[in-house]
Amino acid sequence: MKKFNLKTKRKVFSAETVSGSLSLKGFAPLKFPRRGALLLTGFTRKVYQVVLSIPLGQVRSYKWVAQQAGSPDAARAVGQILKHNPYPLIIPCHRVVRSDSKAGGYIFGVKRKLSLLALEDKLKKCMLSKR
Repeated sequence: MKKFNLKTKRKVFSAETVSGSLSLKGFAPLKFPRRGALLLTGFTRKVYQVVLSIPLGQVRSYKWVAQQAGSPDAARAVGQILKHNPYPLIIPCHRVVRSDSKAGGYIFGVKRKLSLLALEDKLKKCMLSKR
């Protein structure tokens, strides 16, 4: 077990590693065998929670996600967090677009992002038509 402090510009986090997992005080241990330990800051965790709340077939802007996560001026930081999303199909970062309604980036490419959004739109319409 190795204990250390992670210093950021605003906070210091106490953390410890135990056999390939990372435990941050107040957070459950995370295990990512292929990439090693992944550290989620409080803001990163909020961003992922906000993105998880975006309904199927809908999109929101990076700015909207930043506002909902509590940092209205951090739209670019949201983009960087989503760029490093370890589970892009589980945490649906493809539902986040630029404020000018352009697609923005995506880990699997913009073409796949647009395809996923179109597929979700069809699924949503199909689910609504069966009600």
